[in-house]
Order: sequence, then C-alpha cells, then structure tokens
Amino acid sequence: RHRPKLLSSSDDRTVRVWNIDMKRCDAVIKPFSHRCATMRSIAVSDQHIYIGASDGCVYVYSATSKSRKLTNRKKKRLGVHAIFPLEIELKCGDTIVSAIRTTKANLHDIYHSQMFVASWDGSLRIWAIPQNNLDFRLLYTLSNLHSDRITALHISTNYFITASDDQTIRFHG
Repeated sequence: RHRPKLLSSSDDRTVRVWNIDMKRCDAVIKPFSHRCATMRSIAVSDQHIYIGASDGCVYVYSATSKSRKLTNRKKKRLGVHAIFPLEIELKCGDTIVSAIRTTKANLHDIYHSQMFVASWDGSLRIWAIPQNNLDFRLLYTLSNLHSDRITALHISTNYFITASDDQTIRFHG
C-alpha cells in the first residue's frame, strides 16, 4: 500500500492527503461532526495521524486502516473512513493546538513513543503513546512555558525547543 507523502490541514476543517509523485490529492479526511473545529497542526507516525484542532483537541486517526478501536473493526466502512478511521480524541486544554511532534522513547514497557502537544496558551502536554491499544496517558502538563502562544516545537534525544509569539526560544532539558 502506498503511504501518504504529505498531509495538509485547512480552515475548512479538512486534512488532505497528497500523493507528491502523482501530484494529486488522494484522500480528504473530514471531521466526524459539524461541531469540530478547524484543523491546525499535524504529526504522523507509523500507526497514527495526529491532528490538532482549534478546539484544544488532538484527533487520532489510524494511518494504516487497521483500527485499534473495537467499534471501527466491527463496522463495514466505505471510502476514506476505511482508510483513516478516527480512533480517539484527546482533550489538550481549551486553546488552539499549535504544534504536535512525536518521538520514540527509550522505555521498555507498553509505551514506546511520546507525543508533545503545544498550545496557544503557552503550555505543553506530553502524552505516552501506547503500542497496542488506545490508552493514551497524559504524562506531563507544562503550563506557562511562554507568556504567549507556542508557534514551533522541536524534539531531540536530550531536549526539546519551543518558540513563541512572546519573542523567545527556549531550550528544555
């Protein structure tokens, strides 16, 4: 199966999956409800597509069409919902999710990866990403990292960096 090469989020509340080789949009992921907010940020791992929205939620979709959610496995799905079923939504505060990054952790339990979620309120949340189920666990909430919205986030092995509209860049060990 050809994996998506590029995803784009939009104020029309959609995420488009682009095939760069063919120069076309192969799929459009639409929100599950008309109450959903605009899609603002995206991160992709081998298993999931993480979409941050203006309602403070991260919507987690399956990137492999193999769902971990029992109700998704039982349903006969058609179209894009079969390719990218919504798995779970994670509440990350009340302000816009501005950046999402995932990383592999050096842990030897069921949580091998972490997801960093930055928000317009200057906070950062770190989630443990489960390997075999949908039990995402909030590890840390770091409030007031910045006095204004976080606009960029970089993760490395030993630290993470945040940049903000408060005109600062901060290194965190």
